[in-house]
Amino acid sequence: MTSKILFINNSKCFITDYGGYSTQMHYLLQLFQHHYQKIFYFTACFQLNNHLPADHCYTWEELRDYSRTICPLDFLSHDYLSSVLYFSHQSNDPTLSIHIINHIIEKYEINVLFFLGDVFLFRNDTDVPFSPTLQKSICWYPCHYSPLSEMDRRGLQRFDTIVALCPSVKTMLEEQFSTRKQIHYIPHIYEPCVTMGKEKVAFFREKWGVSKEAFVVFCNASLYETTNRKAIDCQLIAFANVYRQYPERKMLFLLHSAAQFSNIVICEQQFPIHPLMKALSLPSEAFRWNTRVLSKSDVAELYVLSDVVLCCSKSEGFGIPILEAQTYRTPVITTRFLSMKDHNWIPELICDPSSSTLNVQQEGYWAFPSSTAIAETIKKILCHPLDSSTLDEMQQKAIRCCDKQSIYRQWMEVL
Repeated sequence: MTSKILFINNSKCFITDYGGYSTQMHYLLQLFQHHYQKIFYFTACFQLNNHLPADHCYTWEELRDYSRTICPLDFLSHDYLSSVLYFSHQSNDPTLSIHIINHIIEKYEINVLFFLGDVFLFRNDTDVPFSPTLQKSICWYPCHYSPLSEMDRRGLQRFDTIVALCPSVKTMLEEQFSTRKQIHYIPHIYEPCVTMGKEKVAFFREKWGVSKEAFVVFCNASLYETTNRKAIDCQLIAFANVYRQYPERKMLFLLHSAAQFSNIVICEQQFPIHPLMKALSLPSEAFRWNTRVLSKSDVAELYVLSDVVLCCSKSEGFGIPILEAQTYRTPVITTRFLSMKDHNWIPELICDPSSSTLNVQQEGYWAFPSSTAIAETIKKILCHPLDSSTLDEMQQKAIRCCDKQSIYRQWMEVL
């Protein structure tokens, strides 16, 4: 029997070698090609508005033709994508119907179902199981809130195998489901740009117009423009507090908030950064805000030229920015929450949150970062830079954690 896998990603992320979800889809689809004879990919990226049913299967060439007016062609530029068959979820409703998925499974004789994302999307079909013709159902689960919500618990009930993106989530799932499921921890893959060593700090600072003497705090905030999930306000307040305490030091808060293949960025209408800067009396020379789309190597240069990276999110389902920064020997300040603490290899840079807040939509709790704790931790690095051996050990742990070949072997055991 032909081995077929249906890969479902109901976010609006494209398959690229850049970003979080996008990067992992890039690597995993390549891995699947060596393991399965046919790969089907169901995505919410393409709302084609062509009135074709959800079970209509598109070839790579057809999708390229349809997508010319709705997304960059870079998305479909990788050769390995030409052998994948695609389904387009064209509804604006993010909720997935198990009935549609089962119909596709049976129509195309799918053997394995692989789901990437938050399983609360299945909430409207609470009593419907996946098709019994499946041999295996796998959920790659990037939970970014704790404890496990009731909606996600119901969604996870459907899957035989769950892959958690950090040890804390694996433990939480094991406590929830006991021994009734196969539960694994497999971290993200990240391949550093090999030419991005710390010896190039001076070169990159000159290239980006950053003073050689400045203490640079970098926040890679992605596109969380509505929920402010990256807690930019708390981190900016923390930076301003340190800035005021050390007027003799040159300091720069570097914010990057553009997402590749998206027109959505954190903008002034959605998040009032400039009024916050004014209220904090933060001068313009202490703040740099990039909203342009950057390449993977551009972002790597920003990591390298920085003294510390802030990733004190309200939630973080996987540690891509944390792993990225540490592979370039740049320490990261994080919140003590799920993958943030699990993937930060310097314990003294992990801050306790001030409180937890309920994300009503997802019925799970997010940690609210403490600007006071973040400020104190920034001061640690400002006044007492980490020694070379500590940074070397941190870098090696990060590189080993996200090593592609090692992670591929773990995935092969799961598949």
